[in-house]
Amino acid sequence: MNWQLGRFAESVAALERAVAIHRASDDPRAEAGSLNNLGLALREAGRADEAADALRRAVTLYRTLGDEGNAAGASRNLEAAPERGAST
Repeated sequence: MNWQLGRFAESVAALERAVAIHRASDDPRAEAGSLNNLGLALREAGRADEAADALRRAVTLYRTLGDEGNAAGASRNLEAAPERGAST
C-alpha cells in the first residue's frame, strides 16, 4: 500500500474512493476493510481524529456482519491510534 511507503496523501485519497465505491455497490465487508486501511493510513499521516472515526466505522460494520475476528482486529488498530485531539 502507498501508506506503507510514506505516500499518505495518495493512500488516503485512494482509500476514500474505495470506501465510497464499496458503499455504493452495497459491499459492507469490503467497505469495512477499506475503512480499516483508511484508518491506518490516516493514523500514519498524523490525522488521529479522522483515523479513529474510520476505525470505529470499520468495527461497527464488521460487528453488524457478525465478523468478530475482523472487528477485533480493527478494535486493536483503534486502541493503537493516538488519543483524539493528538493530531497536529
